[in-house]
Parts: sequence; structure tokens; C-alpha cells
Amino acid sequence: MNMENFRDSYITKVILLLVALSMGGLFGLGSITSMWGKKQDAIVVEHSVVKSQELVRQMDKDVRRAASMTGGTLTMKQAIQNGALQQKVQTTVDSLSFQLFADKMGLIASTDAVGNHIINNQAFQTITGAFDRSMFRAYLQQMQMSENEFIAALQEELARKHLTDAIDAVMATPDTLTNLMYRYTNEARDMDSVLIPLSSVRVEGKPDADTLQAYYDAMEDQLYAPEYRRVTILKLTPDKVAAQIPVSDEDLKEMYEARQDVYATPETRRLQQVFLQDEQKAQALYKELTSKNFEKLAKEKAEQTDEQTNLGWVAKNGIATELGEVAFDAKVGEVLPPVQSEYGWHILIVRDIKAATQTPFEKVKDELKKTAQAEKAYDILYENSKKLDEALGEGKTLAQAAELIGLKVEDVGFIDASGVDKKGQSVNLPVELVQELFMSKENEPSRLIDYQNGYLVGQVEAIEPVYLKPFDTVQDTLLAEWKSDMQKKNAPEFAKNVYNAALKDKSLKSVALFYHLEEKPLKDVRRVDMATMPADVVAQLFNAKAGAFELVKISDTDYAVVKVNKIIPADMEDSVEKRLLGYQLKQQTTAALTIEMLRDFQRQIKIVEDWDVINQAFEPYMRQSEQ
Repeated sequence: MNMENFRDSYITKVILLLVALSMGGLFGLGSITSMWGKKQDAIVVEHSVVKSQELVRQMDKDVRRAASMTGGTLTMKQAIQNGALQQKVQTTVDSLSFQLFADKMGLIASTDAVGNHIINNQAFQTITGAFDRSMFRAYLQQMQMSENEFIAALQEELARKHLTDAIDAVMATPDTLTNLMYRYTNEARDMDSVLIPLSSVRVEGKPDADTLQAYYDAMEDQLYAPEYRRVTILKLTPDKVAAQIPVSDEDLKEMYEARQDVYATPETRRLQQVFLQDEQKAQALYKELTSKNFEKLAKEKAEQTDEQTNLGWVAKNGIATELGEVAFDAKVGEVLPPVQSEYGWHILIVRDIKAATQTPFEKVKDELKKTAQAEKAYDILYENSKKLDEALGEGKTLAQAAELIGLKVEDVGFIDASGVDKKGQSVNLPVELVQELFMSKENEPSRLIDYQNGYLVGQVEAIEPVYLKPFDTVQDTLLAEWKSDMQKKNAPEFAKNVYNAALKDKSLKSVALFYHLEEKPLKDVRRVDMATMPADVVAQLFNAKAGAFELVKISDTDYAVVKVNKIIPADMEDSVEKRLLGYQLKQQTTAALTIEMLRDFQRQIKIVEDWDVINQAFEPYMRQSEQ
């Protein structure tokens, strides 16, 4: 394809307005050195190549990030089974396609624009509005991103934003379409339902030995125990090094004296005020005020609320200078003469005093020690990393090399090729290290891998090869598989029986009781409220008449019997919700056009998704044990 001609075409001008909206971010994709010795090109978009190891690394980061943000546990296998790999591949292709298009069109965000965006981001600012690099780094750590990855993603985002703003300025949604969609989405139903999960389907009897043996033979590929390797690691990180650094009490006391302002809490006072802009009124009211009637007269004569009267606990430097000078020279309960500020006249009273405090040295000694150690740790870490690298290069074991720098190895235990132990728990090792360990020999240390501002090294201590689990040890697994198959076979007939009973009794409650099922009312349900349901189920229920009983298949294995009690038309009065729908339709239309135009662009460039390579790279994760 002649890309210069494409750039000058009319359709490209449309793409220039539309292509950015639906793009997912792709961070840091590029070529890396192959360690597997096999075909590595997983994705090719023109001249951009994503190696299989890089795709594994990015997926691993995504999974870790998702688990961290949700506070739960998520394995690579679970993510792949939920479609994350297919989504990652598509997102990668789309992002590289957009990058190619943007490069040819000159859509590049300037360095100044990126820098200004970071500096002005409130998430990276102190309460004073100043940019805080430590907050920025903490965010990057939480998102498991490097600074370069963040900047690259931000550059792409800003480039796309120009296009987004342009299309938003010209796109409009007809009121007729908005009204039709609002009426469609907000028509509701009152329904009752009886859920029929697969687990409720009864299975009579038990399989004989021959049947279980047949299951064993058929499931052989699923019954292999994966290869496990016992792994030891050495963490050469600032915190490990810091713990070795001696710090004298004399040094700590010097640090304490130099940081007196950090450990001192100034005197604070709880103040109340009456504020007036007229001096004469302020002087007249001052003559009436006492400690007892202060709040009453502030409300009655100055027409102040309690919030306006109570200034709370303040330090001397926390209020206007002219007010602080008099307030911090007064006694508790003393009503002070009117003081002028740039806003007007203030009558103050001190209600309580908290004396200044100083945190004792002994209380912050440990904190000071950690700080002192951390300041020296990086120099020592660098020297130790050179010693470690040299020792490993001379053929020393990991334990021997660790001893030379005063550290000890950690025994991780047995893990499989996906970094999961025999209990099915992730050991949270970097995917690069796990991959290297499963290509190395026993007692062969890995290279030094960047880890938590330091280094991580691993070594294989023992290997347990793959083996087929004996028949006697997987009886429960075989029995569960047989039962599940029987339930799937019997589920349609069981659901039909429940449905017929409901038609006969005209009552879901009695049917639920008889079959030991759960009855669930569904009140004021709209189509949008059933977004997780299959589209044909939603259509079936919303096409049914009031009073009808419906048997619906809500998943591959689960059913439900539903009674439609009442149909509730949508309220077509103007509302915030309707206007929001109009905005959403606008965004959806734009996104749909964007995707279509991107697909048109992609049809004209070279794109290869080698699923043989991709599946081979992720195959160890799919063999992960579910123990």
C-alpha cells in the first residue's frame, strides 16, 4: 500500500478525527532477546514486532496490577480463561496500528505538553499545589509502571485527545434517537423468578469402576502434575543492605538536633470570633461581649453561623499575622478588643490552649536509624552487586556468593513454570526470573534481575519432573467430573419439570419450596439492569406479556423460571438521565465510527497474530495446577 496516498485521502481525514477514541494503551512494547530458542514473533504490525516473551511480561504486569487494584488474587490462568489474552492481543494490535497511523500523520504530543500534564496533575501534588516527585513515584509503583512507560502512554493519550476534542465539537445526536433509546432502555418489568442452577439438578447413583477409569483415560491431559522446581532467591535491595549498616547513637543525636522543626509541635489555641466589617459596630458589640454570651451575641447581632464563629484549633502561623499576635498573647476566656485585617474587624476569644510539644529522641531513634541507613544503602548496594556478579561468574553457588556480601538466600520452595507453589498460591516472583529458572540447570544461578530498586537472583535447587497422577489419587476429581456431566445432561429436563409445575400451580413460591430452589423477586427491572444476562434472555422477558411464565436459559448450565407480573412504561419527561443518555449515545456513535475506521486502516497494513507462538508461550500457565 502507498501510505503517502492514504494520508492524502478523504477517508484519512475522517480517521484523523475518529481513530483515537477506542484505543487501549500499550506500554513499552519492543524487541527483546530470545531466551527460548524458538520462534518468538507473536504479533507483527508493519515493522513493529512484539516478541512472545514481551507479551508474557506485559500480561503478567496486567494480571499483577489487576490483583493489586482489586485487593484479591488473580492467576495468569484465570485471566486467560476469562478472555484477557485475546483482549490483550487485540489491544496491542490496535495500539500499534494507531501508533503507526499517528507517526505518519505527525500526531505527536510535545515534551512540554507531557511535562506540564504531569506537573499539573492533582494526584501528584501536595496540599499546597506543588508537584511532589515522591507521590508520582508511589503512583508508578502502584501501577507497576516505569517512568518511561508512563510518559509513552501519556504521549499517546494526549495525541488522541486532540482528535477526541475535534470529533466532540462536531458530533450531535438527534433528539428522536435519544427519545427512542430512552423509551427502550427505561421500560421496566416487575417479575418473580425461581433460579435453577446446575448444582440443584439431582443425580442418582454413583459411577462404577469402569466408568471412572474411562474418565481417567479421557482426562489424562488434565491429570498431569506439572514440573516443579525448588527455588532459592537472593534479594539485594536497599532495605536488605540498610539493615547491615551500623549507625552510632552520636550520629543519630546529631540528626535529631538538625531536625528539631520536624519533631516539634507548635502551641495551638481554640479560637472563636465575631466578624464585622464596620468598626463602630465592632467596638459597640465588643462592650457587650463576655465569655458566657459570646456565641449567643455572635449569632443574634452578627448573624453568624456556628461554623463562622468557631475557628477551631490553630497555630500562630495558621491565621493572619495581626490576629495571631493578639490571640497568642491572651488568656483563656479573655474577650479581645477588635482587630483589623484586610477583610474587616475581628473580635476574638481564646477557649482553650494546647502547649507546644517536642517528640523525645528515644521515640524517633529507630526512625532516624532507618533514614541514616537508607542514605548510605545505595552506595553499598552498588558495590555488593559487583561483588555478587563477580562471585557468580567465578562459579560460586548462590548461597556462597550471598555469604560473601553478608546476606542469606531465601527458600521459596517448589514452584511451577507459572510461578505458583503446590498450594496454588503465587510466590510473586518476576516472570523474567521464573522463565529463566525453568530453562536453567540445578545449582545454576540466574542473572541479576532489576527488582525493587535493587537486584534479584534465583537458583534451582531440585527438580520434580512432570508425572501422571495415579488413578487412586484423583478419585474425587473424576467423580466430580462425572457428576457435572450427569447434571448437564439432566438439566434441560429438570428445568422443564419446574416450568410445567409453575404453569400448573400458577405459583412460583410453592414450586420453589417443592424443588428446594431460591425464589427471587425482580422489581422495576430495566433492560440496562440485565446487562449481564444473554441478549436472547432479555429479549424473551421483555417481549412477554404481563402474567406470562417464561423458562429461560441464563447460562450454558443454569436456567430460571420467570413470571412477568407488570409492565412499567418509561417516564418520557425531560431529565438529567435522558440528557446523559444523549451524551452517551454521542460517545458510542463516535467510538463505533472510530473502530470501523481503524479496522479499515488495519486492512491496508501488514498485521500478523501468530497464535501458535502465543499459545506456546502461555502454555505453562495453562498447565498450572488447581489444587
